[in-house]
Amino acid sequence: MASFQDRFGRDVRNDIFDNQAGLKYELITHETMRGFFRVLAIKDFECVIDGRVEKIRAGRLGGIVVGPHNLSQDGTCWCDYNTQLTGRARLIGDGQMRDTAAACDDVVIEGVMRDNSFAANHAHVFPTGVMCGDSTAFGHAKIYGVVRDKAHIDGHAMVPSDGVAAGEAVFAFGRATQNSNSGSYLIQHDNVVGVNEAQAALNAIGIATPRTP
Repeated sequence: MASFQDRFGRDVRNDIFDNQAGLKYELITHETMRGFFRVLAIKDFECVIDGRVEKIRAGRLGGIVVGPHNLSQDGTCWCDYNTQLTGRARLIGDGQMRDTAAACDDVVIEGVMRDNSFAANHAHVFPTGVMCGDSTAFGHAKIYGVVRDKAHIDGHAMVPSDGVAAGEAVFAFGRATQNSNSGSYLIQHDNVVGVNEAQAALNAIGIATPRTP
């Protein structure tokens, strides 16, 4: 089994470089970023994103990762050229990352991240989940539905499979459930409040954010 050094200079065992039959990608040294790697497809396969079938051809360059743990060899998951997976973030199953989406820390992605969406901490995008339009998910957020239009999900909040969180002043904290809706508000401990109260609540708990109406 081959090995390589990650960005911290640690030896990482990696059977990807052994070109075993059935592997869908290998890692190549990044062009300019030392300690980072770029994904390279080594076989043809198909994936489904936004209801359409997309063919990934052998030789296609994928996103930036720090190691083979970031992108599973199983399933049809794929991270496109301008995406980034760092830390212990994992793209697994049939999850897809497109455009300039990025994930770090201990994020798990089984659904879709696209546009300029960003996930960190222990956020989890489930198979039915979609993050798009500059949306963000932090804390232990659980995304089963759609998060878009600069919406921010945090804490232990959950967006259910039939839910849509939209609007740049949307904040979800606590053990809240975000249902289908529109407009600007804060959901905290199952209570929906207006924008002014939302900003006041954020200030009270020491969270500075530019996301104002």
